[in-house]
Amino acid sequence: MNDVAIDGQPIVRARDIEKRFGDLLVLDGIDLELCEGQVISLLGPSGSGKSTLLRCINMLETIDSGEIWYRSELLGFRQRDDRYYPLGEKRKARQRTHFGMVFQQFNLFPHLTALENVCEGLRIVLGQSRAVAAERGRYLLDRVGLAEKADQYPSMLSGGQQQRVAIARALAPKPSVMLFDEPTSALDPELVGEVLDVIRELAESGMTMLIVTHEMNFAREVSDSVALLDHGRIVEFGPPDLVLTDPQSERAKAFVNAMKRK
Repeated sequence: MNDVAIDGQPIVRARDIEKRFGDLLVLDGIDLELCEGQVISLLGPSGSGKSTLLRCINMLETIDSGEIWYRSELLGFRQRDDRYYPLGEKRKARQRTHFGMVFQQFNLFPHLTALENVCEGLRIVLGQSRAVAAERGRYLLDRVGLAEKADQYPSMLSGGQQQRVAIARALAPKPSVMLFDEPTSALDPELVGEVLDVIRELAESGMTMLIVTHEMNFAREVSDSVALLDHGRIVEFGPPDLVLTDPQSERAKAFVNAMKRK
C-alpha cells in the first residue's frame, strides 16, 4: 500500500456501467470511484470484465449505459437534456490524454529504438520538438531502469525490458491516471519482478492507478483497495488485507481460495 495521502475527491467515477458484446453482458452495473493518489487493483477470474472495464474508462470500448467521469468531465459522450451523444474521435483522443495505459502485450514499434518508442507520441501527438521529447524520454527510461538501453530495438530487449519501455511510453505525456491491464501476464516468471518493481515505485510516488492483475500478493502490497469482479459485477470491495484474507461473499471466498492454491 502506498504511503501518499489520498485526496478524497474522485478523479474517476464509473456509475452503473453496462457493456455488452452481442448478447453477452460483460459489465453489469459497475460502480467504482478512484481518488487522486489511490491505487485500486481489479481481481477476478478470466472473463469477469476486468479488462473491459479498463478499456471502457479509456474509451477503447463504448459503454452501452451508465456514465464515466474524469473529474467534472463526462468521458466519451456529451449530454443534452436526457440524451447522450458519442464524441468524435478527436475529442475522445484529447480525453485519453488524462490516462496512460499499459497492455498485456507490449505493442512497441519494432523499427524504432526504445527511446524513439517513448518519444513518438510526444512528437506526433503533442507536437514536441525532437530535443524536448528526447529529454523526457531519457528521463523516463532512466526511471524504469533502462537508461543504457535507449538506442536498442525491441527485438534486442527481454520481455520485461520491453514492458518497462511500454510503461515509460505511457508515462511520457504526464497522464493523471495509469491503467495497467495485466502487465505481467505475457512475461516469463523470472521477468515479472522487474516490471512489478516499476509499478511499485509508481505507487510509492503517489501515481493514481487502476491495475488489473492476477498477482494477488502484489495487489495486497501496493493497493489501497481491491475490487473482486465476477460475471461483470463487483462482488467484493475494500482494503486488501480484509478482502484477500476474509472475503464475505461466497463467490469471493471461492476465488481467493482458488488463487491461494496456485
